[in-house]
Amino acid sequence: MWGELSAVAAVVASAAAGSVPNVLILLTDDVGWGDVGYNCKNATVCPQTPNIDALATGDHAVLFHRFYSGAGVCSPTRASVLTGRSNKRGCIDSALPCDHMASGAANCSQGPGLSWNEFTIAHAATKAGVPSIHLGKWHLGDLWDKKLGGGKWPANLPHHSNPGDHGFTRWASSQSQLPTSTPNCGCFPPEGWAPPAEQPPSLNTSTAGMKFKHTYPGEDCVIGGGVLVNESFVCSTYWHPDNASATGVAPAGEKIAGDDGAYMVDQLSTFINSSTGAGKSFLATLWLHYIHLPHPALPKFYDMYENDPDYVGALGQMDATVGELVSLLQTKNVFNNTLLFFTSDNGCHCDESAALWPQVQCGKIHVGRSNAGLRGCKASNWEGGIRVPGFLVWPDRIKANVETWVPAVTHDLLPTVLEAYGVEPDHPGRVLDGVSMLPFVDGPVPVARSKPIGFWWGGNQAWIDNDVKLVAGDITPGQGCTLEPPYTSAKGPFLYNLTSDTTESVDLSRSNPALFASMSAALATWVANVSASAAENGCGGKGPAPPPGPPAPPSPAWANCTFEVGVCGYGDDLDLLHGLSRQQCCDACRARSGCDVAVSNDNGDCHIKDPAAVKGGRPCKGFASCHARNKTIAD
Repeated sequence: MWGELSAVAAVVASAAAGSVPNVLILLTDDVGWGDVGYNCKNATVCPQTPNIDALATGDHAVLFHRFYSGAGVCSPTRASVLTGRSNKRGCIDSALPCDHMASGAANCSQGPGLSWNEFTIAHAATKAGVPSIHLGKWHLGDLWDKKLGGGKWPANLPHHSNPGDHGFTRWASSQSQLPTSTPNCGCFPPEGWAPPAEQPPSLNTSTAGMKFKHTYPGEDCVIGGGVLVNESFVCSTYWHPDNASATGVAPAGEKIAGDDGAYMVDQLSTFINSSTGAGKSFLATLWLHYIHLPHPALPKFYDMYENDPDYVGALGQMDATVGELVSLLQTKNVFNNTLLFFTSDNGCHCDESAALWPQVQCGKIHVGRSNAGLRGCKASNWEGGIRVPGFLVWPDRIKANVETWVPAVTHDLLPTVLEAYGVEPDHPGRVLDGVSMLPFVDGPVPVARSKPIGFWWGGNQAWIDNDVKLVAGDITPGQGCTLEPPYTSAKGPFLYNLTSDTTESVDLSRSNPALFASMSAALATWVANVSASAAENGCGGKGPAPPPGPPAPPSPAWANCTFEVGVCGYGDDLDLLHGLSRQQCCDACRARSGCDVAVSNDNGDCHIKDPAAVKGGRPCKGFASCHARNKTIAD
């Protein structure tokens, strides 16, 4: 069945002489469903992406028409790519803080970042004898110990969480976003220049409304408007390991004069030479900065478009980078045996584009470009926030194009690589939320997904089981998107059939209560399981737990719980779930390690109580407490 982790007969678990495939994962940033040519439906503003289109629709690809990012925002999806698991299992709740484009990477901390206890795609490469490299945006923790505090750091571990900490052999990474053109121009001001005490407001109107300062001197920088200027964004750059440095890292020593992606291609070329020269395959994760703000397009690409030229032009640069990567792999005679995957970390952002070019309407359902007919944008659990471009290319194994509407997700990347390498994670009993995509390569092509997809980032939860989708609780339309008919309120929960209702306009939660209850219960069980994994990983500063043992037996049925109707107030919340019945709330408590009492209300809110803070309840109208362990809670 699709997703079973077993070695493929044709794959040998040794990397000698390239006997396992090369793996190249291209993860873009904020690229929406319609931000690639093959999905775009608004011909007046569609980007020209011939290289991406050729890969996706060519003879050697599996094209997923329903591919999902692991979350509606950045850091959680990146965690899922590396671990094959929900972001919450690895201590990533939402997009991490520290906007180094505003303050500089050395002046802010992202906190603990991804748990060191997670098994990653780089660890899988190491087990297969394959060297690995991470290039581009990281956003999963501090690249070095900045001595700034922030967050609850795990005990007995260094205060950083960089690619090397998670198994990568080499890395050259940015703390978070970088400009798409001349990315580190602000790090190379004219000789003798010192910043003034107060920065004047920017005079560049093409990036009006952007939060990033760009009044720093530079030479031949691109900050918007399709021209070279002697003005730059704040110094932001790539970092790499450096044992001679007191921090263990050093910034890129050279000015990147043109396209940001070209720098990554050059770094990858050097890495491939060292790997193939040693007779080995390679694994590379290129986490491209396109199309996150700021995205100033180089003049050549800016001049190709009249509408939204910095946005669409930068997408053209992204496509050119993909073309250069394919050319590089072909030149080095490694393209055919490379398992290449292309996708995005979340849906489109439309706030900046909508303000500057209102005629584009990138987030509108029926006329939008970036979300191509889907509802919502980045930071939403509607489809426009989480459904993204996605395809897999492997010329040696795929001989005819496969198109599928079976849902897949970024969690699936690690299981796919594990199967391609013929290795298993260090802790085989540890839960993976993804499944291998190799059955789409080798056949028979699946007609349904064997494992539902769970989403939980911040306070947002959703559950997709093939055609059906549950959005728990309230929802936001996302960055730059607004509520559109039939909605005047985003108060959930919502239940949709995505096959018959692609715009998520018909809520089935009341018309199909049985399906709604089933989906809600499944989501609650999964959320409880994720919470248990987070506890194993010491999320919140308790330090990593030892490797997990065998899976726990199923929790007893909810019917064994003791209810008290009209009672609540049992101390502090350990967690807050939404859209659950009383019985489902109690079931979630039973599955949560240490939970004795849960409190639910008539609105479907489920308060999982912290056992350290539980006290006697008090009368509350519209509430019910569930004593999940059948024991009385003393005052």
